[in-house]
Amino acid sequence: SLSLLLFSCNNTDKKTENSQEVTKPEQASLENRQSMGSIYFKLNGELFEADPSKAKAWTSNGVPLAMLQAKNDKGFSVSAQIKNFNNEGTYKLDSDSKGGASFTVNGKTYRTLSVMKDDYLNVAITGIKTLGPVLLLSGTFEGVLQDKDGNKVQITEGRFTTESL
Repeated sequence: SLSLLLFSCNNTDKKTENSQEVTKPEQASLENRQSMGSIYFKLNGELFEADPSKAKAWTSNGVPLAMLQAKNDKGFSVSAQIKNFNNEGTYKLDSDSKGGASFTVNGKTYRTLSVMKDDYLNVAITGIKTLGPVLLLSGTFEGVLQDKDGNKVQITEGRFTTESL
């Protein structure tokens, strides 16, 4: 009877492996996943880092717009949009036609506002990971942004990765 029990268990395992009901991790629903990534940068030399569950950069297949978003519980948020996104490479966000960036830090919001185009955010997409129809992005960024009063800040050493949405 022990042989019969072992034979029965082996057949059950094979049926489960061959069954179409087995869900592969890459087929799991995006709804059940928690966003996981990192975004950090220095603003005028001071380091800021996002909450890993609130940091992501992504786009979708066939959509020419990439998004980068992050925030933390200490009052900072980052939002950037890259228009005409098509692949890895460097994108200079310095006008509405190219996209834009908004960084809120310590109660002040800094953007690409200048008509002279002397404020900008350079975003280099260095990695793209496919997750179904979504493309998870990683890369670097740096630039000069300004607040509504014309005060400029330097963004340096910016890095981002996205592991899941």
